Amino acid sequence: MSNRQALVYLTFMASIAGALAILTVLLAVAVDPYWMWNMHPVSGLTAMKPRVFHHYVLSKTYLLERQTPKTLLLGNSRVEVGLDPDSPMWPEAAKPVFNAALSAYDLSASLAMLRETFATHAPETIIVGVDFPDFLSTAEGPPKTDQSEAEARLPIGADGKPNPKRSWQVWKDRFATTLNVDALLDSLLTLTDQRPAASATMMRNGFNPHNPYRVFAARSGYHVIFAEKNADYVAQYAKFALPDFSDLYNNAEFRYLVEIVHLAAERNTRLIVYIHPYHREYLDLLSDKGSWNAFENWKRALVRVSRREAGDKRNLMQVWDFSGYNPITTEPVPAAGDTRTRMQWYWESGHYKSELGERLIARMMGGHSDFGREVTEDNVESVLAEIREERSRLTGSVIPVSKRSTDR
Repeated sequence: MSNRQALVYLTFMASIAGALAILTVLLAVAVDPYWMWNMHPVSGLTAMKPRVFHHYVLSKTYLLERQTPKTLLLGNSRVEVGLDPDSPMWPEAAKPVFNAALSAYDLSASLAMLRETFATHAPETIIVGVDFPDFLSTAEGPPKTDQSEAEARLPIGADGKPNPKRSWQVWKDRFATTLNVDALLDSLLTLTDQRPAASATMMRNGFNPHNPYRVFAARSGYHVIFAEKNADYVAQYAKFALPDFSDLYNNAEFRYLVEIVHLAAERNTRLIVYIHPYHREYLDLLSDKGSWNAFENWKRALVRVSRREAGDKRNLMQVWDFSGYNPITTEPVPAAGDTRTRMQWYWESGHYKSELGERLIARMMGGHSDFGREVTEDNVESVLAEIREERSRLTGSVIPVSKRSTDR
């Protein structure tokens, strides 16, 4: 082969490679599998985003940046699948609502999302769902966000000036979501997995409808889902070291919560912290594993931190407790082999459906609901006693009064 022929061949191959690269980028942008480009979704083609979780934090961060929510939802998967920003229970004054919760992440991710929001605007209300296991120490814990990457995406730096790292991070994110094999495959798989009631997805408002659980429940029944998840919880609690929460500031999760409270107070933003409506099977597990006293001390600590750290803005802070024993949280689990019965309120003992989330929204937003209790420094002991009494009436099991922790 002559030099001329070799040059022609190399030019041809380079042209093919360049054309393929351009087509790959165009496909990734048009399909937008990670919500990176904010393309208008096409029903039946790109509306569902089954591969969005491959760039989970990135996707939710850019979705959040494009919106100016009046109400910001933070927490882990219980919030992400439980509180629907499109629920009719949100009053008009609270809209728009964005669900910035991140599944399998702890409050470090919530703090990063809050900083992302405050970098461009201040929401009027912040709602944080706090999860008891996240506050317990293990050798392995929920993944933390990459703070350096999260900080690099902020439009405004901590000093209040434009962030010099922002442009470079945006280009890195664009490359990661277009010009590589994963982006090509995820674009193709997005086009072929467009089942509205079955495909995993994340909505533009950050909500996760939890469709795969819907399919699993129809195929295997809720009894299987509960049994498998409860087994996971048992294994999880075997690894936990139960603190008495006497020294809150040695607990990483409480330190993240303190920063969230400070940020809200500095911006005169209403902050609602709430405890999830765990199913009775989860609450029974806490008692069986000797964790009930720690659970109560954790609630006391939440009230102390939320009120103390808010300073003179404590009138903007609320703590709601939706855990307890009542007709909703004691919803019967279908028997083994029953694949026809659909549970109204729960996916499994830790995760609740958005139908129950609507009860929470109505209560926290001042609507007509008697589900849940607002907890204050004045009534926390009576609230804890009421829940013990509820369990005693239901199960006949008496929970001993827990030893109060003293914050040092």
